[in-house]
Amino acid sequence: MVIRYPRFHGGIASLGIIRMTGRFVLGLVLWFAGGCSAENNSQEPVLEPAPVGGGAHRADLDPSIGGQIKPEDDWGSSRPPEPVEGREKWQNPKVLLDFLGVAPGQVVADLGAGTGFFMPYLVDAVGVDGKVIAIEVSQGLVDRLQLLAHSDGKGRVEVRLGEFEDPHLQAAEVDWVIVVQTYAHIENRVDYFRRLKSTVRPGGRLAVVDFVMGEIPEGPPPEQRILPGVVSSEMKEAGWELASSPDLFEFHFVQVFTLGG
Repeated sequence: MVIRYPRFHGGIASLGIIRMTGRFVLGLVLWFAGGCSAENNSQEPVLEPAPVGGGAHRADLDPSIGGQIKPEDDWGSSRPPEPVEGREKWQNPKVLLDFLGVAPGQVVADLGAGTGFFMPYLVDAVGVDGKVIAIEVSQGLVDRLQLLAHSDGKGRVEVRLGEFEDPHLQAAEVDWVIVVQTYAHIENRVDYFRRLKSTVRPGGRLAVVDFVMGEIPEGPPPEQRILPGVVSSEMKEAGWELASSPDLFEFHFVQVFTLGG
């Protein structure tokens, strides 16, 4: 999913102390008091976690994710604009898919496909006999993905409008599920991924890719990220087994899971 978040800067950088006297100082104090409320005069901007589930998708709420997608957006027959310039430098899909071993003829579900950044790479990886299922819960993003599938999908992409509780995958339908920058935004994750097990074929796998904690120049604020230990613990509870956790990227962790018992 998608991917540069706005950077917020709060507080006052610096103030020079100027000696002032008489009415000028009084006037300045009164002007400042009149223009600033007591509530925000001493507080920096507060970042609230992005709401998830229950009727709102983060891509509808955050204009930094590929541009705000609105119902009235219309690209006509043209190819949608690129979502994030330079993303391939810090999140190289080819490196990821080569490591995962996504192969020709396989069916891959891109769960939370966002603005379709991974689509052309997945299309090339599965080849002429494979298939990509791009899933989103936002109608605006589904419309965008359909346009992208028409222009770049080579007839190998099916776009589906999922739900927060149901990605609308059929039983034993896919060989791979990739969850890029989406896991932290899913509610009731243990139940969700427990149900998802039935959609993966024997020998199939699931990959979670998400932002690391710490100071990095890309990604959401820390309260909108998730620790890899939390992911592996929840997935184990859901019945998945951690197969590998490669160190591929500077800004992301990667975890690959297989079907458990």
